[in-house]
Amino acid sequence: MASTSRFSLTLGGNLSDHDKQLIDRVLAALELHDHSGGTKLADPSTTPTGVLSTSGGHLPAGTTYYYRVSYIDQFGLETAATEEIAFTTPLPLDVPATPTVTVDSTSGLLTVGVFYYSLSAVDADGNQTGLSVPATATVISGNSTVNITARTLPDGAVKYNVWRQGPRSSSYTMIGEITDPTVVFQDNGFVPDDPLACDPTTLPPAVNQTNATSMVTFAPPDPDIVGAEGGPVKAWRVYRASASGSYSVNSLLGEVNTTVNQDGTGGLLLYFIDDGTLIPLAGQPRELSETLAPSKQIIGGGGGNDALIFPANTDGSHYRLVCADDGTLVTRLSPGGYYDPERGNVYLFSSGSVSYRLQVDDDGLLYTTAAVAGATDTVYPAGRGPDLPSPDPLISYKLGVADDGSLLTTEV
Repeated sequence: MASTSRFSLTLGGNLSDHDKQLIDRVLAALELHDHSGGTKLADPSTTPTGVLSTSGGHLPAGTTYYYRVSYIDQFGLETAATEEIAFTTPLPLDVPATPTVTVDSTSGLLTVGVFYYSLSAVDADGNQTGLSVPATATVISGNSTVNITARTLPDGAVKYNVWRQGPRSSSYTMIGEITDPTVVFQDNGFVPDDPLACDPTTLPPAVNQTNATSMVTFAPPDPDIVGAEGGPVKAWRVYRASASGSYSVNSLLGEVNTTVNQDGTGGLLLYFIDDGTLIPLAGQPRELSETLAPSKQIIGGGGGNDALIFPANTDGSHYRLVCADDGTLVTRLSPGGYYDPERGNVYLFSSGSVSYRLQVDDDGLLYTTAAVAGATDTVYPAGRGPDLPSPDPLISYKLGVADDGSLLTTEV
């Protein structure tokens, strides 16, 4: 029985396979967390860009297609998809008008009976329209010829194909072509009826196939992020619909996870081509991101007596936090102090699991604010705050916070 890749959740049944795959990936991501901090993979910032080419592809004519793009992170989780971008392929050629036919009974090989003549217009790529409404020619004596006159070629057409169905034929036979409509086409019967006229390879086109040669080439949003070697985007997906906002359960057109170089270097490829030959796969664009915020960076207390340095004041100087002999907290200007920007802001957890942000104003006054840490901030769990130095090199004080936000020190 089919199952998910990491925790072998059984596929099929009441929950959708996507739900089970998502649960499996989330559990796998939690299994690998290491509290090193980081940034959640953001949704694409804009719509993708693309170019419609009217040759080289197989997208049907006169059709509007809608596309959305999403990103995949290191755990296989997907962002919300972009807004739609739409492309409309050129219209097909017009089906020809009914030709004019006359019967010449003075020469030819056509026998007695009723003959039907239709035209199909042909574009530069050899694709045909459907057949025109047929013209009827009644031959009342043997050894006749039918003259066929066509109207001016439709815009974009290079010729007409001429089709005939005789009185003893089950379908049409293509008997020639008209490249100059000012010249009368003569059917003298020299081209016999196709004995395999019902062969699908020789039947006239059932639908208009002209201008069905378009393709769309995409580039993802945020190329600097998507194409970064070793970057946060591990793949990007393209979804397609033929009606705006209506993406079926099988609308995933493809996933780009190939790198520029075969050895996996160079970043992801920054193009995707929809040439009309791809079969959509199971999948729908997400309206909300599935990606996870990485575990917060946690710094354990103890093991050092370094002053806590705060971010720069409005004048560019820094305050540092130390303790007096009795453990009282003291802030001092430290013009030459170095603040590590990768540590972010400082957050302390109380024993009651309340999170407080520790800050200092331009006058050196300490204060706390109940808040939730961001992905790049430094977080100290309850009882594991930083050790602050005192005038006595043998004594330091561990910093903590009470549930009401008041700061505490404990001699260590």
